[in-house]
Amino acid sequence: MAKKKVAKKKATKKAKSPLTKAQIKEFKKLEEKAANNTARCADYIDEFEYYYGELAEDLCRSGDKEWARRIYKIVEEKIGIHIDDHYFINFADDLCNYLGDKEWAKKVYKKAEAGEYSGSLCELANSIIANLGDKEWARKMYEKEIERDGRIDSMIADDIYEKLGDKKWAKEVYKKVEGKAEYPFDFSGLANSIHEKLGDKKWAKNLYKKAEGKAETSSDFSELAYSIHENLGDKEWAKKVYKKAEEKAEDSDEYEDLAESIRDTLGDKKWAAIVKKKKKATKKQVLSEISLSGPELTYYDWTVKEKNINSIQKLNDTISDLIEGGESESTAHLVLGKLESSKATNLDETFVSIEHSDGDDVHISVKNKGNLIKNPKKGEIVFVYFYYYDHSSHTLNPKKKFKNISLEIKSFQGEAVLTKTDYPNFDLTAEDASGGGEYRLEIYCDDDQSFEGTVANKENLIEEFSDYLTDKGVIKTKGEEKAR
Repeated sequence: MAKKKVAKKKATKKAKSPLTKAQIKEFKKLEEKAANNTARCADYIDEFEYYYGELAEDLCRSGDKEWARRIYKIVEEKIGIHIDDHYFINFADDLCNYLGDKEWAKKVYKKAEAGEYSGSLCELANSIIANLGDKEWARKMYEKEIERDGRIDSMIADDIYEKLGDKKWAKEVYKKVEGKAEYPFDFSGLANSIHEKLGDKKWAKNLYKKAEGKAETSSDFSELAYSIHENLGDKEWAKKVYKKAEEKAEDSDEYEDLAESIRDTLGDKKWAAIVKKKKKATKKQVLSEISLSGPELTYYDWTVKEKNINSIQKLNDTISDLIEGGESESTAHLVLGKLESSKATNLDETFVSIEHSDGDDVHISVKNKGNLIKNPKKGEIVFVYFYYYDHSSHTLNPKKKFKNISLEIKSFQGEAVLTKTDYPNFDLTAEDASGGGEYRLEIYCDDDQSFEGTVANKENLIEEFSDYLTDKGVIKTKGEEKAR
């Protein structure tokens, strides 16, 4: 019987790039540049620097989507570890807009939802609606965001109304926001949203009255007067509020801003000119600096593949490299206080003391951006080197008057750690620190187990962790280790 001939499968050829040799050479240089920038700053896109996001976009625009797809694969592997997790939305947007791959984008959204993204779930929901049109999935996101330690503001209600068209639910959320409002801008901002989205002038008017009762500075009253005039059309009430703004104005900048607002809003050039003249008689106020003091965390973290620590010697080397990195590359951060939970948006206990030479009360609020140390992915281990100073001092130089300081923080061991120091309304500068504590080590595993120790007694930590890795089968048994 004759044997059948089996047709050999032809190897699939790699698609030929539509780029010229000169373009390929240039893009290879750009890829190296993007890789270096990402390793240095953990960004995906940037206005001034070149990262993987710009590279993939340029490749798509030049016609080589296969090369762009390989770059996006690199991004997928690095995001949340070597690329900051707040770029999940930008990444998913680009997969849809430049690569046209909505299925891949959907997988990215699911990873973000599963906990790898520490930012606003509302922003994630809005992106899902824009790119996938999946309103039911987005609704679940909004619900989760509201449940996250009471994270609720008028922007969530705005999105629910605009993106989902659910007026009833939006109204319920607006009511909850009103119950949490404290400051004049809380009430006036809510009133603006309710007027714009729901068209409820009666409710908005009641909120503007509450804002007026809370207002203290010239800018508080001026901004409120503008809203009352624009949204309610109540010129007489707006005039009365502008009068209060004039009474509260203290420096040339405030008189200048107020005069401009009166002229543009009320059309009253005569009054605006009178207010502007007061500017000339007033020297520009030098705003007093504010001193913040409290404990300071200094830390360094390093993510390592579990499979790369397959011997006690490699574990020893890893701990040594961690300590060396901690001594040379660690960063220092003011600790504001204790959090009710890792996702809380308010301080349960405040560690920071505030001194203001003017004697004015200044309130600190926090914007929680998630965990300082990212949870390790499957097959990864996160090593952390850290220590505390008992006391550190920071100087806040305001660019305008305010009563509330909103600071961006991340959570570490139940505490609010300051992670951002540059803000539009003020500069925050670290001055000094003293009273340093012992150097500590912590190890986080992908099965939620963690191990603690100190640099001074690192051998104990190494022994305990090597037993864990041995039980897990990563490190061979001690007998096998000796035999090697």
